[in-house]
Amino acid sequence: MREPVGPPAPDDALRDVAAERTVLDAVRDVGVELPGLDADAARAEPAVLRGLDTMRFATEALPLLDGVPGLVVERSGEAPRYREAGESLQVGVSTRAVVGDNDWFDLGIRVSVEGSEVPFAPLFVALAAGESHLLLDDGAYFSLDKPELQALRTLIEEARSLQDAPDGLRISRFQAGLWEELAALGVVDRQARAWREQVGGLLGLGEVGGTEPPPAGLTAQLRPYQREGYEWLAFLWRHGLGGILADDMGLGKTLQTLALVGHARQHAPDPPPFLVVAPTSVVAVWAAEAARFTPDLAVVTITDTLRRRGRELADVVAGADVVVTSYALFRLDIDAHEGVPWSGLVLDEAQFAKNHQSKAPVRAAAAGAVQARDHRYADGEQPDGAVVAAVDHRAGAVPEPDALP
Repeated sequence: MREPVGPPAPDDALRDVAAERTVLDAVRDVGVELPGLDADAARAEPAVLRGLDTMRFATEALPLLDGVPGLVVERSGEAPRYREAGESLQVGVSTRAVVGDNDWFDLGIRVSVEGSEVPFAPLFVALAAGESHLLLDDGAYFSLDKPELQALRTLIEEARSLQDAPDGLRISRFQAGLWEELAALGVVDRQARAWREQVGGLLGLGEVGGTEPPPAGLTAQLRPYQREGYEWLAFLWRHGLGGILADDMGLGKTLQTLALVGHARQHAPDPPPFLVVAPTSVVAVWAAEAARFTPDLAVVTITDTLRRRGRELADVVAGADVVVTSYALFRLDIDAHEGVPWSGLVLDEAQFAKNHQSKAPVRAAAAGAVQARDHRYADGEQPDGAVVAAVDHRAGAVPEPDALP
């Protein structure tokens, strides 16, 4: 006869209430909490367990219940082979270059247990929810409180928060600190060469200085702070990174940028020109400064629309080292600029890039600058993208991060 756990009916002469009480007390004494059971009230409700709760009940509670005198445990069906598999856990992350995008890399994640790959979706859901363990369909389970998995969780969350694409995961080179943490844990499988060089550059920012002599064609003697700015720009160029050079007016930011162009030309004599976008009032200043300080550089100024010139942009800039145009003309001829390869993009008085009407063209030109990738340095090293330097002549007027490509 089967009866549910609960107080007997007044006329029930078949049940031994005292014996039932003894069994329930024994269950409580071994430290097992049966789902739905109120031992004090001698009452129980049906309960359904799932996932980790099932695993914990099967591996922790059932063995204890089997030893309780007077208690019969009935099993139906075949129980999964639950087992702790954390010792076999392997985590690997990798990066792969994205064609046409110098800022982002595809992020590959590989997690395996007992030689079998762990599905990414339930793993990330469990990590994001702060679960303590992940239970796999075959009964294997492992703790999520491992340093490599917690670092992976942070990396995934940042990757998802920083990207717009709904499919796949991408990582920005500016997450170098997290990547270094994963590398220290020994879980980095493979790195795109561009990623390795750029991240290595970011992690070595404290080592900038004293390594890049000014270009031979520079006629000016750089002051110490100008030398520091030039070396910083050269550092960014070497690692394919962008940056912002901001200082008071008249302290030589144009000179430092021209020195960078001269430096780049020494390493790669025949790449596409640098594009400088400036307010109309200072377009001629760039040409004059270049003639004064870097006379070996060929400079082309664009002071009219291509339609009025009646020429293609590629013909206008052919043979130039530096091309200077205004923000107004840049916006009008953006399609032409996007179709021409550039070695780098310089935004003079970069507060103009904060204008929502100019933001999209600025980003388009930066995309065009990446087309210079096939031009190598003289020592055989290949730059994996163009520097995007913003020169701001207003002290403290640094563009907002989302205003730059």
